[in-house]
Amino acid sequence: MNRRLITAAAFFLMGPALFVHASEKSTQQHSSVDQNELNQFFRDYGELKSTPWENWKLTENEWTRYTDILEKTPFGIWQHTATPYQILAAYSKSVEEQRRYARLEAMLDQWREDNALRFQQIYNDEREVVFARYSALVRNLSPTIANTGSGDSVAFFTHPGECNPRCVALMQRLLSTGAHLDIYVMGAKSEKDIFSWAEAASVPVDRVRVGQITLNFEKGQFKELSALPEMLVEMPIAYIRRSHGYERLAL
Repeated sequence: MNRRLITAAAFFLMGPALFVHASEKSTQQHSSVDQNELNQFFRDYGELKSTPWENWKLTENEWTRYTDILEKTPFGIWQHTATPYQILAAYSKSVEEQRRYARLEAMLDQWREDNALRFQQIYNDEREVVFARYSALVRNLSPTIANTGSGDSVAFFTHPGECNPRCVALMQRLLSTGAHLDIYVMGAKSEKDIFSWAEAASVPVDRVRVGQITLNFEKGQFKELSALPEMLVEMPIAYIRRSHGYERLAL
């Protein structure tokens, strides 16, 4: 009797595991079959057939009935918001037939969604490539300190007085390019104002001596280069000379 109890208990404990294993195996087989069927369906829908009914997975008789319904019923006007499946199902007397149309439409929607998602991923990848190329092109076309070199000529406008940390940082970056700099101190009353600003901005004296950098009073040059009045511009500001004239330099 004890042996029977132990056997029964063992069977009870092992049984669910056996059933789960069998269930998982059955589910795996079922999923495998469904996946193959789905893959085949996607391939079939992705191929352009010679007739419209083949593309909709319908028979020629069903397509004839569909076009007949469009000619003789209100769906001739409503068809813009209804698929052939919905129209055929509306005039079908068989639940099984309606279920078939519903299944076909569900599969079609799944195929469309799958393609849309895959295309979106491809688009996202290509969009990154295009954006990177566009950004590089804009950086090369738009005048910036990064693409300014020793062969360039820059007009730099600033106010007299203290050259704050931002001003110093900008000047150092401009100096590192090796470009020719014409510095205009707007509103300077004397050379002392200009020299004081240049000293605060750490402008190299040796480059001023050889004319690679010039220190100037502003006498209308800003108005010639800027489309904006001085009061609307945050100083300092710079313009780089191009073949067609001066362009604002992004600082």
